[in-house]
Amino acid sequence: MQQERSHRATLAGDGCPGPVEERIGRRLVRLLDPLSDEARALGAAGRIEWIGPEGAPLGRIPPADACAELKRRLERALAAARSAPAAERQALTYGLARLRSWSEQLQQAPAPFPRRRDSQPHR
Repeated sequence: MQQERSHRATLAGDGCPGPVEERIGRRLVRLLDPLSDEARALGAAGRIEWIGPEGAPLGRIPPADACAELKRRLERALAAARSAPAAERQALTYGLARLRSWSEQLQQAPAPFPRRRDSQPHR
């Protein structure tokens, strides 16, 4: 019986993605660059299980939804930090800006897979 491949990646509090782990059962098969076309295609198809800061599961959701959840968390933390030191508020604001940048990069459409030469019709 063949086990299905699973994919998992972590997102830091500022949206910075960790490598996408490809596993068969518990065995790690390979790591994918989270900004690679293959990883973006897997994310867009909802095949990556996203893990948020402190190990909080975000589920098998599109990267845009995972980043939106992190944005809500950062905004709540920023609202709660109104009386906190300026450095803490500045760090949260910086985290929101980085999250926007990572979110845009994760959501870029993957490049179409090139056709193999031998699959093109002969003339």
